[in-house]
Amino acid sequence: MWRTRAVVDLLIRDVSGLPEEPDREPLEVLRRARRRARLVALLDLGALATLFALRDRAGVFLAGEGTAAVFSLGVLAVAAHAGFRLAQAGSLGAVARVCEELESREPEA
Repeated sequence: MWRTRAVVDLLIRDVSGLPEEPDREPLEVLRRARRRARLVALLDLGALATLFALRDRAGVFLAGEGTAAVFSLGVLAVAAHAGFRLAQAGSLGAVARVCEELESREPEA
């Protein structure tokens, strides 16, 4: 027989990659991390919108020379980070759902 608490801790620590916080509930740690990942992704998307709103319209996007190349690399880096954070929020949500289901199946003592 497995111990639900040990499985939940394993999921949070090893699968999610979140550190243990002894003073908090494991599901609360997951919720906070997911909320933080979504917030950072939203900030990244806001930064992308700002970059595109303020860019030089005469220049070519994804150019290979000069300041346009630096702008293009910056946009790609911010977009990649936003994608990473959105994927992280999705995986943290999946782990949270599994943990909630495990805890709901646990027989009451």
